[in-house]
Amino acid sequence: MRYRPLLGPLTAVVAVAATTVVLRAVGADLTVAALVYVVVVVLTALTGYWGGTIGAVLSYASLNYWFIPTYGSFTFENPDDVVTLLVFALTAFAAGFTVARVNRLRHQAALNERAAFDARIDAALNESRAGFLAAMTHNLRTPLASIKASVSTLRDVTADLDDDTRTRLLSTAQEETERLERLVSKVLDLSRIHAGALEPHHEVTDVGELARGAVRRLRYLAARDRVRLSVADDVVLADVDPEMVELVIVALLENALRFSPEGGEVAVDVAAAAGHRCVVRVVDHGPGIPPEQRAKVFEAFTRLNGPPDSTGSGLGLAIAAALVAAHDGTITIADTPGGGATFTVALPDGDAP
Repeated sequence: MRYRPLLGPLTAVVAVAATTVVLRAVGADLTVAALVYVVVVVLTALTGYWGGTIGAVLSYASLNYWFIPTYGSFTFENPDDVVTLLVFALTAFAAGFTVARVNRLRHQAALNERAAFDARIDAALNESRAGFLAAMTHNLRTPLASIKASVSTLRDVTADLDDDTRTRLLSTAQEETERLERLVSKVLDLSRIHAGALEPHHEVTDVGELARGAVRRLRYLAARDRVRLSVADDVVLADVDPEMVELVIVALLENALRFSPEGGEVAVDVAAAAGHRCVVRVVDHGPGIPPEQRAKVFEAFTRLNGPPDSTGSGLGLAIAAALVAAHDGTITIADTPGGGATFTVALPDGDAP
């Protein structure tokens, strides 16, 4: 970087010398030489003021020395040649100065635009951080308040609690603790995704078994009579990362169970599809998602049309979308006939048999 100021002058020296050699080799006359040297001055001015200035001085000297009689000297046979040189000098310096100034202004405008862009990015990041902290505070406050209230009541020696009340308070504390654990796990997963630390490790996997595992993991929500699991041909193989795909199914199934009406059925269908893709559909009969809001549900901390007592964090679908994208797959939302939402995940099947 410390040699950068010399780049313009060195470029001017090389450009004028090379131009002089070519002009003398082709036997150019004074008019052609003057026009070519003006072009050289303009081009060298693009490197900055010093490049343009040195280019103009050297072009003037070369034109005088090589193309005005007496050749090979700085003397004049014809006084009219002085006018030619003066016109050339004025033209060359004016053109060089103008080009250098315009180039400098253009460079400054680019720097200003870059600074403005960086400022917008910083503002967006600050807004995103503020939104993240606000959402985290909201999601943490409720379970912590419930745990604190339950534990405080249980520790109150003056409280007259029967066994049923104690059991209910302990259950509340346990459920809210598990909720906090799930929230922290999702935040960590999302952080790893944003850091680019999640790289799928593909292996031939029975996606139907992953769906069964997802139902087992959600036993706190998924009673047997609420989930209908269907696997085409009993086994659907795909070349995927099993942990990631199970997490996708867990997120979609958890979302469906939370937003389904009391006693409503949720269906999970796993099948192979044309084009060598494995397709997983999670179908619920909840409030559904309007078309204009379907892209938004995959953003972190977004919760739409949820019941007032919903305890979701708004992170599950964002994580699912990121994991599907890591597999070069797609995730889409459609209306369920009769009401509700149908999430469809299509995953590349790779070389799975």
